Amino acid sequence: PDSDPRQFIANSNSPLDYLKGELNGTIAGLDFLTTHVAKAAQQQPELMQLVLATSLLKGFGEATGKDQYAYSIKFRPEAGLLLNGRDMSLLKGALQQPR
Repeated sequence: PDSDPRQFIANSNSPLDYLKGELNGTIAGLDFLTTHVAKAAQQQPELMQLVLATSLLKGFGEATGKDQYAYSIKFRPEAGLLLNGRDMSLLKGALQQPR
């Protein structure tokens, strides 16, 4: 593609075709947050969305200590999306769907 970023994206079927990189990190406090928000959700049911989100986030992580979860995200056009070594390429397809 041309060196102009606008041409780079315009000449692609999807910008995701060129996205690549890695992100490694940890999140601490998800168990604590989930417990306290779940209690608060008894009075404010809309908080259950946060409980579901933190539960999903914990499920994708690898427990590395007390209330600490590690994440390794790798993306390559040819290999797809890996989250802690698990193939998550189906998410790439969802991102490319027109809305």
